[in-house]
Amino acid sequence: MDFQTFVLRVVNTSYFKTFIIVVIMINTVQISLLVSIPHTSPASAYVRIADHCFLGIYTTEFIMKIYVLPRSYFLNAFNCFDFFILIISYLEVSLKGILGCSATKV
Repeated sequence: MDFQTFVLRVVNTSYFKTFIIVVIMINTVQISLLVSIPHTSPASAYVRIADHCFLGIYTTEFIMKIYVLPRSYFLNAFNCFDFFILIISYLEVSLKGILGCSATKV
């Protein structure tokens, strides 16, 4: 079995799909904490670190899927949505680094 076939099998398992769904649910809670915790709070640093971890997980999922489905990845509406959110997230991280602000801060 070659590496691409292995990655395809991993991506198609119910364990992988369940893991991603659980990560999304935990990330939803984390985002609500990010909005409700004062920016100067010590806990906000941990929430921001968690944000980078989630972004890493989503990026890994994208790389795995685009590796095994290079031509059909963007034919799936959910994959297009995930890609859009990933791009927006990287733009936010870049803006935070350049301007020192957050696009999601209310």
